[in-house]
Amino acid sequence: MKYIIRFLIVAAIAMLVWMDFKVSALSRVDTLIDFSQSIRNFTSMPIYSSNTHFPFNIPSYVTVHMTKELNALSDIAKYKEVSLNPTNLENLANEWEASLLTSDKVSNAYRIYTKNSNIYLTRYDPIVVKSSCLQCHGSVDTAMAQRVDMYGRENGFNYKVGDIYGLKVASIDVTWFLLRYVGLAVLFGVPVAILINKYNRKLYVAMNIDALSGAFNKNYFLKSKHTLGSGYFLLFDIDDFKQINDKHGHQYGDMVISQVCQILKSYCRDSDQLFRFGGEEFALFIQGEESNLRVKEILNSTLNEIRQTSFGNDQVQIMVTVSIGGCYKEEEQHIDEVMSKSDKALYKIKRTGKDNYLFHGD
Repeated sequence: MKYIIRFLIVAAIAMLVWMDFKVSALSRVDTLIDFSQSIRNFTSMPIYSSNTHFPFNIPSYVTVHMTKELNALSDIAKYKEVSLNPTNLENLANEWEASLLTSDKVSNAYRIYTKNSNIYLTRYDPIVVKSSCLQCHGSVDTAMAQRVDMYGRENGFNYKVGDIYGLKVASIDVTWFLLRYVGLAVLFGVPVAILINKYNRKLYVAMNIDALSGAFNKNYFLKSKHTLGSGYFLLFDIDDFKQINDKHGHQYGDMVISQVCQILKSYCRDSDQLFRFGGEEFALFIQGEESNLRVKEILNSTLNEIRQTSFGNDQVQIMVTVSIGGCYKEEEQHIDEVMSKSDKALYKIKRTGKDNYLFHGD
């Protein structure tokens, strides 16, 4: 469940970022391409029939230079036209642009790259040769004299209708957009992450921690038992617990369980694990190769403290004892086998007087 919620939140944020990026950055670079094409469309016919002198009667020249004038009004938008065989060698395609022009299928493309610590979004659109283009880019023998005089006879010729002359290249600086997204991610993402962590913690507690005692519950034990290495596995059972419930009620029985658990916890190290299996039964796994004598000292101290403690509250005080059955678990030994041996030891100590401990095999 927590992964589904996390996925939905991330997906929602990603969708919002994409929509904002599309409206802001992508729409601006697309508009630049559309704007350049509108200039081409406008200038293609009327300029040819006017008395305007070369090169101001050439659509590509007018488009590039008019767009450059508009670019001068903005630091973030740039436009150019490039080719593998341009009329003006200043418009020669770079390596990346050349790779697009020499691909099997030239189509619209987008690219994000960095330059001088800024990040740019660039759109590339193919320029398809039309019949009106052939006056400058067809045969050198039929080209306009002004064109040959200005740029020579070597470059920008021998194109046919339908050929790809080059690319329209529109770029905008998206550094600010991306920084805005980072800011939004910090502004909204951090609180969301905190909420998710709180929810995950609550979910973890609900699934794995016994609400009454604060010990791990049986569900957690079943999930984690295969990770237990070597150590002592101990089963604790509160003696005559049914009588406590019958005499004082379940409210006081719950108090006893909670208070006994607190005593058991006080003897646990960080590496030890305390579980409540249900009712009045607990299990403690003492991790590592503790000596048998050291474990017995812990158990004697635990039994003595429980024996001398008055449980309940100021109105009702209850004296309690516990019985303990234990077994040492080898590293590769299956926990179910160890539990069975501990249970047998616990059953035996219950039959022979309670308020004590016994290890399997003793």
